[in-house]
Amino acid sequence: EWLTFPNVESPMTISADMRTILPNLAQSWQTSPDGRRLTLTLREGIKWSDGKPLVSDDFLFVFNDLWLNEEFDPIPRRMAKGGRADKIDDRTFYYEFENPNPLMVNYVAQYGSFMFLPKHYYQNFHPRYVEREMLSQRIEDLGFYFLDRVHRSLPKTTYRREC
Repeated sequence: EWLTFPNVESPMTISADMRTILPNLAQSWQTSPDGRRLTLTLREGIKWSDGKPLVSDDFLFVFNDLWLNEEFDPIPRRMAKGGRADKIDDRTFYYEFENPNPLMVNYVAQYGSFMFLPKHYYQNFHPRYVEREMLSQRIEDLGFYFLDRVHRSLPKTTYRREC
């Protein structure tokens, strides 16, 4: 199975002049006047390698289900603090923050390829969407083990390095 980072583009990109943000996967975006909300509209017709469409849920999955999930990411990402992602429709969504975050648009343009994953695939490996016992079995079937299970199965031996 494939469980690595997909090779994808960012929703926006930065032009060679290093000042202008250009559309890429997003056809448009808008920052609210108070700098607390960034709304993106995805281009129509963009698909994952399995033929499923790129949708708002792919962005919400990473932001809400991974970055804001203390079990997955115990130290909140700086760009996610005080924020949430909400869906308007399949191609339109927004990031909203408690405090102004006007540089979010720059972050999305530079590092946006790390801000979404195909939810339709990865939700099969997330405890919010799959009962934990079944999730454990799925991961084990792929040849991986939860660290706590591996730790419990190791002999209780202490090793000392000889100098």
